[in-house]
Order: sequence, then structure tokens, then C-alpha cells
Amino acid sequence: MRDIEGKVAFITGAASGMGLGMTKAFTKAGMKVMMADIDEKRLQAAAADLKARGADVDTLRCDITIEDSVFAAAAATVKRFGTVHVLCNNAGVSVGGLSEELSQKDWDWVVAVNQTAIVYAMRAFLPLMKANGESGHVMSTASMAGLVNAGAGWGAYNASKHAAVAMMEVLYSELKDTPIGVSVLCPGAVNTNILEAATHRPDHFGKSDDRPIALNPIGETLQQGLDPDVVGELVLDAIRENQFYIFTDPRMERQIERLFDRIKLGFAWARKNEHLIAANQPGGRSCRRVRIAGGRQGLRTPFRSPAGPPGTQTASGPLRWKAQRAPRIPPGTALSRVGTPPPAHTVRGSSTSAVWDRSPPRA
Repeated sequence: MRDIEGKVAFITGAASGMGLGMTKAFTKAGMKVMMADIDEKRLQAAAADLKARGADVDTLRCDITIEDSVFAAAAATVKRFGTVHVLCNNAGVSVGGLSEELSQKDWDWVVAVNQTAIVYAMRAFLPLMKANGESGHVMSTASMAGLVNAGAGWGAYNASKHAAVAMMEVLYSELKDTPIGVSVLCPGAVNTNILEAATHRPDHFGKSDDRPIALNPIGETLQQGLDPDVVGELVLDAIRENQFYIFTDPRMERQIERLFDRIKLGFAWARKNEHLIAANQPGGRSCRRVRIAGGRQGLRTPFRSPAGPPGTQTASGPLRWKAQRAPRIPPGTALSRVGTPPPAHTVRGSSTSAVWDRSPPRA
């Protein structure tokens, strides 16, 4: 979405923090913004400051946990500006506590703001954005906690932010052939006022009492975090460049690498699991592609015989491996495994054939 001047954006959580940072960046670039927030007093103050600088903004109080409120906000945006091009689902909250200690209303509130509100907004705004036939963009604020474990006491926040990432991944696939782009913001520490979120917790979700947003003290970390105005500029760049993942702290790539190391350990464990091997599960050790003589590829396939290496004993005999030479087959050819697996097991686009050989080796 390169041409953004004159385009209309709707931003939740726009009274402060990253939402206000986005509003500043967008209006500086010539966009019009409908600012939505549950904190009306702070919202009006922020809008007044922006208008004094010549920004074309308007405001509305919106409780994004109520479906009708979000749909009313969409209608008000179109009434005020004529259309909408950019949707920023930015508002977020947290309640700290061990998973079993949080009340159901604690879970409900965090999920309502961080996850369900995105559903409401997609249903309310996407039809309008598609109807105008112009380029557009949907951006949802998740967190690095939407990708990795934030630690004990972050269960509700972690779960809801993972959901936000997943929903944007799916939306990306749904809109990939349209002029509407999709992004998900996964920030690290940013200097926002999320610590005050419970002040505006709706009555129907009960009260947070004295619960902090996390079990570990993070106030100092947030104060030393990134300026939210920088995040606003980052989001604008991502919209212009159709960048899906938006990260604010490149150092956190190491956390993602450690996560995938743990995931790969899980796959390695499954690959050698005796029950999956016995079931001839595709992808397991029972059908592993290897290099054989001449540099051609073949498959390691299991056979059983009266004797074998220690540790390979199973109910039907020890497990041994041999490499099967495979003929060269054009890419895209359907290759069927023969033998034990049912006909439904088929592989495509392979230069190898899968042969299930349970006969003993030749002398």
C-alpha cells in the first residue's frame, strides 16, 4: 500500500502508547485517522493536541469487548470520512497470575480485548474495506508473547496474543489475492501505559483488585522500552512495504531460534518413536531419504530379521535398515508406496520411490 496520502485509518487504543504513535505517524504522512479508545478523557486530550498541529483526526469512545460498539465505530468512521482503508487492532490488556489462580472473568477480559475484539473488527471493517475496491491494510498488535513463552503468570496474555498472531496468519492467506495487506506487530518492551489498563476494565468483567499485569515487576522495563512513536513509524513502513511480521527488537530473534530448537527436538523424538515406526507413519525413520552410491537419492526402509543391533528389538523382530536405489522420476509424478501402507499414502514431486521391504537381507 504505497499510496497512503488521504487514506483513512481506524485505530484502537489510540489515546496513548503505540496507538497514539501510529496516529502521529499516519497523520504526518497525510492520512486521516479515527481514534478509538475506552479512555475518553485521554482520547480527547490527545486528539486536541494533534488537531492543533493540523492533523485530520476524529474520536469516538469504543468498548471493543462489545460487538455492537465495534460495528457502530465502523459506521461512524465511514460517516465521518466516507470510507476506511486501514484497520489497526491495537488495544491490549493483561492480568498477571498463575493459570489456575486467575478468575474466569480475568481470562474473559484479557481474551475479549486481545483476541475477540479482533474478530469483531474484522467482521465490521473488512466488508467495508473490500467494498471500496482500493488498496488497504489490516494490522493487529500481538506481542513477542504471541510467539514465545513470556513466563509464569502470563498465561491469559500469552494465549490471547498467540491467537492474534494465528488470526493474522490466516487472514494473510485469505487476502493474499486482494489489494488488502496484512501485518502483525510483535513488539518487545515499549514504553506504554499498559500498567494502567485495569483502570478502565468494564464492570461486567469484574475488577482486577490489586493484581498486577504480570507476576514479575516490569514497570522499569517498560519505562526503559522503545518510544511508542518509533513503533508508529515502524508500522507505517510495514504498511507501505506490505511487511507481515513487525518486530521492534531484533535481539529477540534468539528466543525464536530457541523455540524452534525445542520444536525440532519434538520432531526428532517423534521420528524415532517405536509406535510411529511400527505404524509406517510417513516422515518417520521408516521412510527416510538418504544418499546412496553415485550421489543418487534413495530411501532408508525397514526390514526385520532374526538378529540386529542392540536396542532395536520389537515384537516382530529386530529392526534393520537398507538403502533402496530409486529410479529417476520426473518431478510431479505421483509415486505410490507399495506393501504395508494403504493406497491413500501417496507422495508427489519426489525423485525417489518408496518401497516397503520387510524381506530379510540377501546373504
